[in-house]
Amino acid sequence: YGAGDKQTVEVRCGFDPEHLYLRWHVRLGRKFEPKLLEPAERLFTHDREADTMSFYIQGNPEAKPAKNGNGREGDARFVFGLFKDKDQVKPVVLEMLPKWFGAGKPSPLTYQTPAGGSAVFGHVGLFTSAKLGHQMDADGEGFVIAAALPRSRVPMLPAFTGEFRTQVNFDATFGGHNRFWWANADGSATRETYDEPTEARLYPGSWSQSKFEPMSSLPIRAWNAIGPFGFAKLTQLRHREDRPEITHTLGAITFPPEQSIDLGASFQGEQTQTRKGLHSLKWHAANISGDRVSFESVLGWKGYEDEGSAYLVTWVQAPQPVSVKLKVLEEHGHHAVRAWINDQALPVIHPKGQSAKDLHQTLDETQPVALKAGWNKLLLRYDLVWGSNQIGLTVDATPDVLWSLKFSATPP
Repeated sequence: YGAGDKQTVEVRCGFDPEHLYLRWHVRLGRKFEPKLLEPAERLFTHDREADTMSFYIQGNPEAKPAKNGNGREGDARFVFGLFKDKDQVKPVVLEMLPKWFGAGKPSPLTYQTPAGGSAVFGHVGLFTSAKLGHQMDADGEGFVIAAALPRSRVPMLPAFTGEFRTQVNFDATFGGHNRFWWANADGSATRETYDEPTEARLYPGSWSQSKFEPMSSLPIRAWNAIGPFGFAKLTQLRHREDRPEITHTLGAITFPPEQSIDLGASFQGEQTQTRKGLHSLKWHAANISGDRVSFESVLGWKGYEDEGSAYLVTWVQAPQPVSVKLKVLEEHGHHAVRAWINDQALPVIHPKGQSAKDLHQTLDETQPVALKAGWNKLLLRYDLVWGSNQIGLTVDATPDVLWSLKFSATPP
């Protein structure tokens, strides 16, 4: 959301069982100038001329509608910014709660003026238990603030055990006077910045819907990749007419990654011959933001009619022995997928109407996969005859198991 092309805010949101995560990227359209932190309880007000962003969330979706802009039980506002505290510039977050539910002693505060009336809060203070980090943009006209907020500090917010819907909002005030919002559902969210109570209120009628997705499947996004491997005679065989020999030969070869993993190794020679060339192979990092690895992007291997084999490897840490299921994210074409956990081959099946001779096979998603306590090596092999050259893998389990897993593209 923003106020024109040059003044924008992007906020990325996430959660785990005990935290809310926010990553703000602010572009000011001018050089950033940090303001003094104190008095912190008024860091968002117009006379401070600061650059701030706010996150609003409703912890109790069953709360009755507010009669004014002061908020309801379970509502919360968190104001973020970079401020000068003594001799350093640091990220801070101000916690503004209409009603206090936490342990310890609250700091109630009422913002009041003759023109704006009063905005009453059960607690206003710096959120010292939040974990914060920041980085300035190279041109000095913007910055990033990353934050982890303990879930327990959002009043009445339930545990994230399944799908959860509530309402949220975001705003920003640049230079103390340019205020703009992400959502303004009922038109109540004001841009007025010359009155403290008006600037402090939460305007819950303006908030919009938010859904916390239940987690039952987790895509693996931390990989190392190598390929394509092949065989010397491949250039002599016709892509269609000699397909039975190609699939039989390719499927029968054991390539080096199945024997040992050395991320510093490189391979040349006949074992790297595909239809369209002889390759010099080494491992490449394949840390992805989507759910599938594109071998064309990572390895430069376009595939389609360039038969060969590629490998992905990752390491999965489990705090205790657990059972999961693996689901292959495949696309169209003629290919085969195999995998090993700690060098033990996982069960495969052949799609309906296909036989083992055709090289069409994939993992049996119905079979549980046992992970031992500690780190587990997961190796995936992708044999391509023709078609799309992308593959992905998800881990399916209960949320408590998925939250406990960690992934690394390099050996522990």
